[in-house]
Amino acid sequence: MSKIIQKITKNENEEIRILSLTYRGAEYIDIRIFCRLTDNEMIPTRKGVIFPKELVKAVIKGLKEA
Repeated sequence: MSKIIQKITKNENEEIRILSLTYRGAEYIDIRIFCRLTDNEMIPTRKGVIFPKELVKAVIKGLKEA
């Protein structure tokens, strides 16, 4: 099961989605680029990263230092 946490518009055909998901009882964060199809449907691409939810603070710390 997944839940959209945030949508960030990258351009008119792409957006970055931050998702919270559960897989086999473990919780993860998925940050992924979605692209728009011709029928306006947004689909996930292979461009992204998934990591365990307990690493969120470390990832945020790293992003703040970037």
